[in-house]
Amino acid sequence: MMIKVMLKKALLPLFVGLALIAVYTPIRTVQYIAVGLMVLESLSFIVVDGRRLLKAIKH
Repeated sequence: MMIKVMLKKALLPLFVGLALIAVYTPIRTVQYIAVGLMVLESLSFIVVDGRRLLKAIKH
């Protein structure tokens, strides 16, 4: 739980930066890369939460 909180706090500025790049850059390729990185970051949080949920259900 503590690691998850630390990761969220550490990666939040990165997530916001990627969102700003995706919105304001005129270069399509950079927009696609920024959105892709945001999706990967979101999926990693879903996996961490899902693993914790499965562990709670099993016990």
